Amino acid sequence: MLLAFLRDMPKGADLHNHLAGSNADAFVAQISSGTMAFSFGLDGPNATTPFAVSYDGNLGAASSSSAAGVTTFTSASWTLTINQTTGAYSFTQTAAYQHDSGATTDSGIITITLKDADGSTVEHNVAFFRLVGGGMMGDMGKPLSASRLAILPATSHTAVITQVDLLHPIIEQFLKGETPKGFFGGN
Repeated sequence: MLLAFLRDMPKGADLHNHLAGSNADAFVAQISSGTMAFSFGLDGPNATTPFAVSYDGNLGAASSSSAAGVTTFTSASWTLTINQTTGAYSFTQTAAYQHDSGATTDSGIITITLKDADGSTVEHNVAFFRLVGGGMMGDMGKPLSASRLAILPATSHTAVITQVDLLHPIIEQFLKGETPKGFFGGN
């Protein structure tokens, strides 16, 4: 979610402009709302921490709180509420936002992480892998798909982080965009 202020008050601006009848604060409240599509998949939300949010701080300091399934961020110039179940949100600019002189926009990022119940099966992961272009034969003179699937032996989703020797070459190869060399070549 990207929060943006457009055409607001530059830092150091003289809003009174020393004119009779001028708008002393030059501020008109801005409100935006909508609904983000959330899906926890067929296994549903994680039982303990299904929803997590973080804010990059680019629009100034903000405090956050969560109660009754609603997360609220509050700063000196804006408030954002997000319903953790429905995805409904409301953003309200509550005061003029001070940005650098000459700038007409500024933005901040809210990152939302959804955690499912982690009941994903190998069959489901293979089906998803095929949906994103994986699973095609790459040994018949055609290049391998850019999509990757790694099924790790004798591990679980919590123990996998302790298996650095197994993970490192898989992740490094993926990040470099390399495919293993085969009979017909490779990277």
